[in-house]
Amino acid sequence: ELSTDGGASFPTASASDVANTGSRAWTVPNLPTSSARIRVREHDFVAPAGVSAANFAISGNTPPNFAPVTTPITRQRGSATGPAVPIGSVSDAQTPAGSLVVTQVAGGTATGITTSGITNSAGAVSAQIAAACDAGLGSRTLRFQVSDGSLTGTGDVPLNVTDNSAPTLTYANASVNGGAGTTINPASGPTDNGTITAIVVQSQGSYTGGISVNPTTGDITITNAAPIGNHTITIRATDNCGATRDAGFTLTVNNTAPTFTPAAPVTRQQGSPGGAPVVIGTVADAQTPAGSLNVAQVAGGTATGISIGSIANVNGTISAIVSASCTATSGTVRFQVSDGQLTGTGDLVVNATANTPPVLGTWPDTMLDTGASGSVTPSAAPSDNGIVASLTVATGAGFTGSLSGNPATGVVAIANAAPAGTWPVTVTATDNCAATATRNFTLRVGELLFADGFE
Repeated sequence: ELSTDGGASFPTASASDVANTGSRAWTVPNLPTSSARIRVREHDFVAPAGVSAANFAISGNTPPNFAPVTTPITRQRGSATGPAVPIGSVSDAQTPAGSLVVTQVAGGTATGITTSGITNSAGAVSAQIAAACDAGLGSRTLRFQVSDGSLTGTGDVPLNVTDNSAPTLTYANASVNGGAGTTINPASGPTDNGTITAIVVQSQGSYTGGISVNPTTGDITITNAAPIGNHTITIRATDNCGATRDAGFTLTVNNTAPTFTPAAPVTRQQGSPGGAPVVIGTVADAQTPAGSLNVAQVAGGTATGISIGSIANVNGTISAIVSASCTATSGTVRFQVSDGQLTGTGDLVVNATANTPPVLGTWPDTMLDTGASGSVTPSAAPSDNGIVASLTVATGAGFTGSLSGNPATGVVAIANAAPAGTWPVTVTATDNCAATATRNFTLRVGELLFADGFE
């Protein structure tokens, strides 16, 4: 039992029913006095008491101490909480330092500051400290309280709050072929002292193709790139405090040359007319509709004497009239396709076959009276792969009449047949390439005819 009045009374029981081992550990109560005495009595108080012979003093409980760090802790507005940092140390004359409880309390000059994860390791105190987007800037203090369960002490931790910074995000200039697609990765970022809440396409300028941006990685996806030329693209990143960063770069959409794909070889006979248009190839371009491309024959092929006319482009299918002169040779004919800026070429193979002479029918042997006129019609009109340019008729020397041939019908006209006799007649057809064909018939004049018409 404890007396605080020099043994006049013992109102405080320190222990009851304790076995006598010769010693006793005692936690001194917070009853400050200079006249303390201890009395020990046996169980049921049947034996004389033992009382300390002299007074002793019990000193009072003293408050614990919080000693803040001296170097200011720097925190940026909007930053992530981050790991715990040392904020100070605690001690107490009566309580082990590691048993003291530390909390943040009001009273510091800091605003918008939050603490979490306060730990006390044998008196070394650490905490996680974060500054909100609207935290007060500059030199501030954050008050902490330490308690031993009865008494408390406080200390002000120095802070330095800096302003939030905009996100980091940049892109290098990029290029892509018109109509194609690509992925553009950031040259730096996206990073932020806090968190990035949005990444969007702020402006695509004169660019009309497909464009999107990954809100997490900042990767840009380009599709169907158009139009040809340089375009200024702006990507905006926004952080958790509303700060923005506009990352601009130049996207160059390249023009690529169109292509001409020749059709299967075309065969033409020397001297023949061009005939109907035939397909000579197809054209394509990544940036320009195929039907808008211009096609023309250009120098560079190996064929000679081949003429190209009436070139037409229907949705990329190219047709033309192809003809061969009388001296044409086999080889290639070169065509050029243009989108207005760039060109492409292709070589069409043209096979030139030899010209053939005219095809003639037969003229029957004919009889005329002396001095008479008439005509001789062949079994078939002259024909040619080209045209029959002329039809000449000749007979032996001495024939005084006249002979002429119609190259279209082959009819031989005879006038003033004379003198009487049998005359061999030669009909010669010449085509546009000077190839000839001949037929013969016999003209008998007068000698087998009677004046009265009866033979």
